[in-house]
Amino acid sequence: MWRVYMKKILFAASEGVPFIKTGGLADVVGSLPKYIDKEYFDVRVFIPKYTCMKQEMKDKLKYVTHFYMDFNWQNVYVGVLEAEEAGVHYYFIDNESYFGGFKPYGDDPRYEIEKYAYFCKAVLSALPLLNFQPDLIHCHDWQTGLIPVFLKTLYGDENYYRGIRIVFSIHNLKFQGRWSLPAVMDITGLPEQIFTADKLESYGEANYLKGGIVYADAVTTVSETYAREITTEQGGEGLDGLLRARKNDLYGILNGLDYEEYDPQKDGYIYNHFNEQNFQEGKKLNKARLQKELGLPVKENTMLIGIVSRMTSQKGFDLVAYIMDELLATEDVQLAVLGTGEDQYQDMFRYFAQKYPDKIQATIGYSEERAHRIYASCDAFLMPSLFEPCGLSQLMSLRYGTVPIVRETGGLKDTVEAYNEYEHTGTGFSFGACDLRAAARFALSGYAPDRPRQCVSDCRPFAVDGIHRPCLPLHPMAGGFLCPGSAAFRVPPGPSSAAVFRNRSFGQRRTSDRHAVRRSVVLLWRLHALRHFPFAQRRNPRRCYLPDFGIRRPAGSLRGADFPRNPVCRPGKKDRRAVCRCAVGALLCLPALQPCAISGLFLRGRGSVHGHVCDKIASRRSGGAFSL
Repeated sequence: MWRVYMKKILFAASEGVPFIKTGGLADVVGSLPKYIDKEYFDVRVFIPKYTCMKQEMKDKLKYVTHFYMDFNWQNVYVGVLEAEEAGVHYYFIDNESYFGGFKPYGDDPRYEIEKYAYFCKAVLSALPLLNFQPDLIHCHDWQTGLIPVFLKTLYGDENYYRGIRIVFSIHNLKFQGRWSLPAVMDITGLPEQIFTADKLESYGEANYLKGGIVYADAVTTVSETYAREITTEQGGEGLDGLLRARKNDLYGILNGLDYEEYDPQKDGYIYNHFNEQNFQEGKKLNKARLQKELGLPVKENTMLIGIVSRMTSQKGFDLVAYIMDELLATEDVQLAVLGTGEDQYQDMFRYFAQKYPDKIQATIGYSEERAHRIYASCDAFLMPSLFEPCGLSQLMSLRYGTVPIVRETGGLKDTVEAYNEYEHTGTGFSFGACDLRAAARFALSGYAPDRPRQCVSDCRPFAVDGIHRPCLPLHPMAGGFLCPGSAAFRVPPGPSSAAVFRNRSFGQRRTSDRHAVRRSVVLLWRLHALRHFPFAQRRNPRRCYLPDFGIRRPAGSLRGADFPRNPVCRPGKKDRRAVCRCAVGALLCLPALQPCAISGLFLRGRGSVHGHVCDKIASRRSGGAFSL
């Protein structure tokens, strides 16, 4: 009989479920080794032993060994513990001086740089003592970026480490582990000659993520679209040149879910279990229970939208803030929000929860139980990220039959097929650039829980995950959204406003947000300016620029619309037409400008730019304020 040689794979990461979790990285590190075929692969995982781990997890750990290693000009203690979970062997690096505290990641970047340099060197130093020689080491994100560097430099001449290959996975290019060159040289003990522009140096600093990319044998990221985006100047975060140079070794592999943990038939966190056969009653009961738990009015026919996210600028909460007042004041919707992050977004949700107590409830913090209930109970799930390498929340919502509303970027574009109202295909609603408002209204237009629904032959649920992924034309799993085959569903004549924006201004074929905004400005000018102010193109239109209403681009902001920094319009008193041209031009650009505040344009004025421009028009012409 042939003897099968079992390949040995080592995962190294800063977190992993069920032991410690702060984000999607932990889900991937905890799920992927679990589902690798154990007949052919021996998979083990290294993570730090944080003192903030739950006590029930700490109780599972067993002491293996300890040793001392040279690090940062000291002889430093390294403890090694182990545990087995779901058939996967876990090792833990123990040193309370580095991994103590109330949370895994600290606020001092200098200390984080030293902490994970220690972790990388400790992992490689511990391997000979564990009788485990991996064929492949799979490193995740910048916290493990020095493992391939140490392997190919300090440990490169030792026989034990020869032949080990490295795969380096980028989960979020924005976080790179950067610090000053002299400090990193001292901390790591790495030779000076590798701190050059073609290796670890990046814009005058040492860069852990760059080191991982340079020294790895292969580089992966978490979606095909994100793999393409990071090779561009807009999405490359300063490393686009390096990634283009390594494009033959760069692969986009979409993340997945643990279908046992996220299973509406077995999930212990949700109120009522359901499947394809009893989903209507199951989701209805879950929705009512969640509304009651959150203190929202129990209304079956009100569309309930969920948000579970870190509250950061990356997640697109500036777009949410822009439409929140209009959405809650004019539409029959409710929002269930869960997350924590930057103070400005936490305060924003607290403000709207106080202003509209019957329509929004915001839980600041994180609860795994509450998160599962939101995924299972809501009608739709909102995820308007500015960039998203993969994203798992939209996959979790699909798993529970909750329709995602996402921005077309990264993994969101790869996992959510936009609903086509003419062909009746898709798995959710998506929008390009900044038109979240149109996407939300488009989704609301298809929500009619009180009307009869039926599934027709062209309903094609995706068989990718455990039960299925709901599609539009929506499988009945999708709760209150109409199946287009239903007698109650009618396609409106002509293209909808959402379709116009998708095809004419903010479309899927956009090259960048900047170009999308520019196209939308041109479209709005053509549609509105000549209609309301036919004289607007007379008398030297080149003199017409945006008035200086305090438009500014802060340092370090994302690239936004390409407008002048301090535009000038100074017509004489007699040239009132020029004044109107300037004012109208600024006003008509407003729908494109305001949503793109997240792209680097911050508008300030008297109350709002809209009111400011209207005041200028009203002061020079009779007829009052102008409105779009």
